[in-house]
Amino acid sequence: MPPEGGSLDYTFTVPATPAAVTAARRTVVDSLAVWGLPPGSEVVHTLRLAVSELVTNAVQHTGHVTPHITVTLQADARRRLRIGVTDRHRDRPRIRLATSDATRGRGLALVRSLLLELRGHLTTQRHPDGTKTVWIHVPPAAG
Repeated sequence: MPPEGGSLDYTFTVPATPAAVTAARRTVVDSLAVWGLPPGSEVVHTLRLAVSELVTNAVQHTGHVTPHITVTLQADARRRLRIGVTDRHRDRPRIRLATSDATRGRGLALVRSLLLELRGHLTTQRHPDGTKTVWIHVPPAAG
């Protein structure tokens, strides 16, 4: 995590294809390890799952308008961590209640529940250029 009074920021881009999910997940885990968060820790496991879900959603629901997906990792001087997934679709993702026989629609609800266990949360930010970022926020104690 950042040195006293410092911050960390890393951004990378992946193509909006199914293979991007694995690449994004791996890059996030590797980056968090460089920042001092062990790959086997609960927080990294949760963040790996959350990034996987957000990138999967971006590929599945916005791939037709998003040639590339941007992933941003940030840690501030107070050791708060956030990870953003940016795509070119303006609509906010919705947490849906899936029926018991549904094969899709549970991902964001699961991510939200796991983040709550870490005292974290999700937010969505719309940008003037028509893109949006879904942010994962994790407090210092979780990392």
